[in-house]
Amino acid sequence: MKSVTVNYVVLVVVALLAFCPVQPEVYARPVMLSPLAIAIRENYSQKTVELLIDRYPYLINGRNIEWDRFCPLVAAAYEGKTNLVELLIRKGANVNYAIQRLQEIGKEEPIALVLSLSKNQHKPLESAP
Repeated sequence: MKSVTVNYVVLVVVALLAFCPVQPEVYARPVMLSPLAIAIRENYSQKTVELLIDRYPYLINGRNIEWDRFCPLVAAAYEGKTNLVELLIRKGANVNYAIQRLQEIGKEEPIALVLSLSKNQHKPLESAP
């Protein structure tokens, strides 16, 4: 009797899968982090982050992939890493995109941090006496 019940359950599961197929590609997203993303998320030193930016400059604004909206400047600002925010802005990170993403998240402190540090980067040089 036990064998018949198990066979019946297996038959029902197979039938359900046949008539209601699961589409894993709809739900599954690949997890591929860039070296820069790992360095920022895992609190690597500022020197390491700078070396990665110099080696892989195309990663400074993240990758333009629909499922991967990781932005290094957003991550650094969200975590309050002032030194990395300053470094990323100095190296050419897209401040406008980062502010847009932070507004979507709804965090005011990181936006203020990015804005204040980006203004400091664009101050005119004072003339030497």
